[in-house]
Amino acid sequence: MTNADHEPLANYHAVLVRMWRDDVASPWRASAQRAGSEDVLRFASLEHLFVHLQQQTRGGGGVSARRRGGRSTVDRVREEE
Repeated sequence: MTNADHEPLANYHAVLVRMWRDDVASPWRASAQRAGSEDVLRFASLEHLFVHLQQQTRGGGGVSARRRGGRSTVDRVREEE
């Protein structure tokens, strides 16, 4: 395989994004899951999701998110409220 074989992966991302809030007065929360993966990242705000997506398209890592199985950012934020 050449580096050219890997370029489409660097130029294409398929992500399932879920957004929710507990009620109209609550902030929006979000999660992101790559297609074909069971890993779910959870975000305390839409802004954190947007930063993560921007970093992914620049080749960086995400922020303010944890994978399913550990305590999520959403859980930590709710405890602080």
